[in-house]
Amino acid sequence: MNRVEGRVGSRAGPALTIATVAIRLRFPKGTVDTKVFEAQNCRMNIMLGNFSEHIDGATDVLGYAEEFELVRSAAAAICCEAIIETLSPVLMRAEILAYALKEWPKKRYEGWNCPEMFLEIAADLVMREDERKRFEQALAQFFAPPEARRPGSATLGMIRDAGSWDDGSASHYRREYAAQLQLRAIERISPDSVAEFLRTHIELYPMRKSAVERALARGDIAEAKHLAEEGMRQAKKDEYPGHVSHFLDTLMRCAERDGDMQGACEVAIRQFLDFHTEPFSYYRRAKRYAGAQWGDRRAEIIRKLSAGRGRFAHTGKLADVYVEENMWDDLLSFVERNPEMSSSYGRRLEKRYPKEIARVYAEEVQKNMSTPGGRDVYRAQCDTLRTIRRLGCSEIMDMIIKEWREKYPRRRALMEELNRL
Repeated sequence: MNRVEGRVGSRAGPALTIATVAIRLRFPKGTVDTKVFEAQNCRMNIMLGNFSEHIDGATDVLGYAEEFELVRSAAAAICCEAIIETLSPVLMRAEILAYALKEWPKKRYEGWNCPEMFLEIAADLVMREDERKRFEQALAQFFAPPEARRPGSATLGMIRDAGSWDDGSASHYRREYAAQLQLRAIERISPDSVAEFLRTHIELYPMRKSAVERALARGDIAEAKHLAEEGMRQAKKDEYPGHVSHFLDTLMRCAERDGDMQGACEVAIRQFLDFHTEPFSYYRRAKRYAGAQWGDRRAEIIRKLSAGRGRFAHTGKLADVYVEENMWDDLLSFVERNPEMSSSYGRRLEKRYPKEIARVYAEEVQKNMSTPGGRDVYRAQCDTLRTIRRLGCSEIMDMIIKEWREKYPRRRALMEELNRL
């Protein structure tokens, strides 16, 4: 194998010429799945500094996976990425950049996001202005809608301004992804242009989020708040609740940094009511922000959940509040009104209210008995009867057994399970 010597920091290791990579890609053979795994393993070992053996292994992987085009492409991108991340960028940077920009549009790389892998590699190798222009032309060609994909498309902005973007979510995602790659290159070679680039593409959520973080980093809370409020309005219009939640988080951070604990509490309560991902992290934040006013804010939360307000009020969030606050009387009342929730919350109540929860279990176990079930269903129902007996309510269990024997004597599986009690 032809190789030149490279150095990263104080570590020396062999490098690989782009010609060798190209030859290996052009004449591959062999099995596929194993080679993709080996590619990933080589990448990890190269990144850990185990150069000689695993760079040889990486080029071997590139030479073995032609049998299935897509997997070969994935292995190529994985190994090239490992090599350029690890070895001195001066040695092979321009060659690998040229290779990535040449290879990505080839039909054999379609699928498995392999063209994107090559463009990501290119994004991390662009160093000069002329290279940036070539890279941006490649982005415009790849991420434009099909009718706008042509070599030499100048910039993403020109395609957007010409109205060539379609309205689908796939197009929006392509624009976001392309802008993120373009931003990576701009941050490295022209940092003074970053703010203008973000302003130009502020309608893209990743760009807006980056602008918000930059404003927070320089202490411009008012600008961060303004950007977040605009983003939230856009996300509501686009019906993207995840983005709405993200910008609400930003507003909560802004309020906290401004010392506006009441405003932060309002946002935390809203997040708790409307979103289901780790809701009690918001609940506990609201409790911390509210301080001495927590009793009133908690009562407000309970009223809203009791009225069914909040996108996930139906998921038992009210019962979770009762558990969080050790409000066991209220939890029992909730379960009595909603006996189907006894499977989730009944065990928490058994020691405190054994007879009351036993009656709830009895009500729930009688449901749907008019329709015959299988043995597994009957076994589960009899387990519930055992729980009722364990809670000291054998008379309730005996009454139910008697009723079932009289009503359903022809259900052999049920009778057999009752005999085991």
